[in-house]
Amino acid sequence: MTLPKRLYFTLDKAAVELGCDIADIIHFAANGYVNLCIKVVTQDNTFANKPLPEWHTDLAIDVEKFHDWISEYFLLENMKYSLSPEGVFLAQDDTTYEFVNDFLKVKSSVNFWVEKESQKIWKYEVSPVSIKGLLQIPFKWIYNSEFSLLDGGAIIIKAFQVPESNSSYPIVGRFSHDNTLFHTDFVAVDVLAGGALRCGPSNFIKRDEPVEVYLNDFLITVDEIDRLKGLKKGNSEKGHDFNPNVSGASDIDNPKSLAVYAGLITSLIAMISDTKDVDINKISPVRLKEILTVTASKKGIEFPDIHPQTLAKYLGRERSSR
Repeated sequence: MTLPKRLYFTLDKAAVELGCDIADIIHFAANGYVNLCIKVVTQDNTFANKPLPEWHTDLAIDVEKFHDWISEYFLLENMKYSLSPEGVFLAQDDTTYEFVNDFLKVKSSVNFWVEKESQKIWKYEVSPVSIKGLLQIPFKWIYNSEFSLLDGGAIIIKAFQVPESNSSYPIVGRFSHDNTLFHTDFVAVDVLAGGALRCGPSNFIKRDEPVEVYLNDFLITVDEIDRLKGLKKGNSEKGHDFNPNVSGASDIDNPKSLAVYAGLITSLIAMISDTKDVDINKISPVRLKEILTVTASKKGIEFPDIHPQTLAKYLGRERSSR
């Protein structure tokens, strides 16, 4: 009989798989060489669609795909529009969507505003309704408590990330019944696969009490195990010590840098003649991206396909409002 492949391992089993000990794995994780997770199962508000008050997420949706979907299922022209503080007519509504991969399922409520003239998404807010599965721990939390963890102590964590899954559809494991493209197709690719938000992101934040995590709580995904096995083999064949490349360890997104970016980008946009009448501090990132894209096209300049949330981030905007 062939057993199914494990999707994740406890540290003792991972150490056997990798031919090292638990202290090695914690050291690798503390220095950003491997990602560790914990399992989280929140109170299920799925049927009520009530946001979890203790959790916040900056998990972005793909605005264009989301707009195509609401255009099909909502009568945008019949929505109730009213004059907003931004000086445009907006209508508000809400829906839900689910992000699913092999390790995690998150159901979220999406409040969105549509601009009357363009009938496009003006802004949106995402609130988690339920979280089930593995959440990845940013390596800095482990680094700060590397040795106390090994001595039986706990680390206190408030910020978590989405664990990457290397497998393609269909999804396997606990969430295999969620093989619906509609779900994950809304999640912005640059959030999950090397975009700007991968530089130390906090896709989920615990608003109230932080989570206490002990050594026995850690899990490591099969994707991380396979990656480490490959790196270990490659380095040993070259005669090098096991020292895989650090990924996602950039401090480019620290608060001081972000404040500088916000001032610089706002000033540069204000210098563009086509945007001199645009109030950058009031306009939504979605609309600002459209204006900049059109302006660049007129001048024969290729404007990067930046996600509105990434743009909002570097403008110093509140993360919950895009």
